[in-house]
Amino acid sequence: MIRDPSNHRGALPFKCLMARHDGFEKQFRELLNDPDSMTTHGTCYNPDEDISDGKMGVRLEYGERNPLGGMVRIDAFGDMNIRTCKVTVTDYGF
Repeated sequence: MIRDPSNHRGALPFKCLMARHDGFEKQFRELLNDPDSMTTHGTCYNPDEDISDGKMGVRLEYGERNPLGGMVRIDAFGDMNIRTCKVTVTDYGF
């Protein structure tokens, strides 16, 4: 279990870990060469971080079509607010 010392129950809200985080993807989807080609391969959370600041690191692995037509895999990184589950992009990966 991931512990959050500022949460009176002591556990990170399960809904944040199970959410799709579409808002995270929308923050950079429109910046891609071919936004419709984007596919999500996985979302990872960094439970080892100190979350006393109310944030947890998130990595989104996704693929997109490059200008030459080939598919590439990229990692984007963000900070998730553990109260609201909103993710803010910190590194687009491109």
